[in-house]
Amino acid sequence: MNSNKTREEEALLQILTGNIPVSIKDTMFIKNMEILNFKKDVIDPKLYSKISHLFSSREASQNISPKCQSDYKDILIFREKNVIVGMVKISFDCLRHQMIGERYNDSKFGQSGEYVALENILKTYN
Repeated sequence: MNSNKTREEEALLQILTGNIPVSIKDTMFIKNMEILNFKKDVIDPKLYSKISHLFSSREASQNISPKCQSDYKDILIFREKNVIVGMVKISFDCLRHQMIGERYNDSKFGQSGEYVALENILKTYN
């Protein structure tokens, strides 16, 4: 740990720039987000099917790569019957994401306009 940074700053950096969480069982990550004053929003259930569609497997319509190395500013936690089944950290500015979960191979995520569509859905919560 860098001696010039507080524990809170180090934890925040790990969430925003690091590989935290590493598994869907990492529930301490969620508690740390609360301690670090992340804003929590619960997505309207009417939007679940739209969001689910964005995270479904599909063929890529374009090949994109991350534009920059940026902090992840949006974090989604997916639950099914109160059990965490997936998490994704997203940087819409850089078209980057880090995704973990039980069902989804994210290698083609974003290649068919998912970043723009998801950002538009989430804008209603900002």
